[in-house]
Amino acid sequence: MGAFGVAVIGMGAYFFALEEAKTNLLAPLRALAKQRGVGLAILASFIWGLTPIFEKIAIQHSAPQNPPLVAFLTT
Repeated sequence: MGAFGVAVIGMGAYFFALEEAKTNLLAPLRALAKQRGVGLAILASFIWGLTPIFEKIAIQHSAPQNPPLVAFLTT
């Protein structure tokens, strides 16, 4: 199911810059890669993906009374 979601997002990104496809099939993806906002969005999602890992480590080292509540309040 995860691969399907990634494929749908990839197709959506491809169709977002479809007018570039007249020259080459990979041209829409190259056009997206040149945009600064796309790089920043990828960086933000990467950082967002690391956040739960650090939260889990912090909860394991602090031993709070209610760990799920701490995770909920810090996100």
